[in-house]
Amino acid sequence: MKIGEIIKCATLEEVFRKAFELNRVGIKTEFISSNELRVVAVNAV
Repeated sequence: MKIGEIIKCATLEEVFRKAFELNRVGIKTEFISSNELRVVAVNAV
């Protein structure tokens, strides 16, 4: 994944699950709408 990439999800629950999964592998995201995340940082773990 690269910084600025938009991740679209079907449900709000999926947004939260995806954010937590990505955070575990060192990818930081921010919420930009009810069903979208944006990658803001990618760290090597």
